[in-house]
Amino acid sequence: ATDICKKYKKVMRMHGGDFYLNRNDGYIPLVERIYNKTDLLLPISNDISAILQSYYHVPPEKIFVNYLGVRKLKPSLSVRDDNVIRVVSCSNLVDLKRVNIIAQLVANWQHNISVEWHHFGDGPEANTLKKMIADYSGNNKMILHGWTNQQDIYQFYSTTYVHWFLNVSIYEGIPVSIMEAFSFGIPAIATNAGATAEIVNNNNGYLIDVEIEYTILKKMILSIAEEGYEQKRKAAFHTW
Repeated sequence: ATDICKKYKKVMRMHGGDFYLNRNDGYIPLVERIYNKTDLLLPISNDISAILQSYYHVPPEKIFVNYLGVRKLKPSLSVRDDNVIRVVSCSNLVDLKRVNIIAQLVANWQHNISVEWHHFGDGPEANTLKKMIADYSGNNKMILHGWTNQQDIYQFYSTTYVHWFLNVSIYEGIPVSIMEAFSFGIPAIATNAGATAEIVNNNNGYLIDVEIEYTILKKMILSIAEEGYEQKRKAAFHTW
């Protein structure tokens, strides 16, 4: 197999899930040998690029940071609604995404402006969240859309005014879901996990500590009333 591949140029892209050792129980088989034998490495972030050089000793000339990016397919038609704060999250419902944190925040939300949360995505944590929502009797809304194709998510963003995109994951690469939200001018509140800091900052949203404090998260969500909020929406779009 080695002889067969010799005549070809070998190019490899690294995402968060298939690169970070702490997301793979500290071990990925043959990875160092694969990196050495590959002609060009295309990490999706500067963070991965730095680790390739410092930990795996890959020469920088073999590395080209290649961000993913998304293409917006529909114009934004949504109109702001000041009677509710609308937040969205989009991910698989698995432990590392910690979507339960958002559910608990909404379930315990107390303010004169209510909050409405939409989640796109499915997974093993879905039944736990559905039970939490079924047991909830407050005025805030929690809507699980389940698995949703990209076109329908874009349609939702086009026709619904979303104040914030939330990502509270403990691990990340650079979330494509945030790129999608940014393309519609939706600012993000996201944990400083993986290389998320390469897309989210205090200009286009808020970068928060992985060890989330609910009071800080709530204060950030309520900042839609502050003067700089509309600028964050513009900055999110410009980041995209």
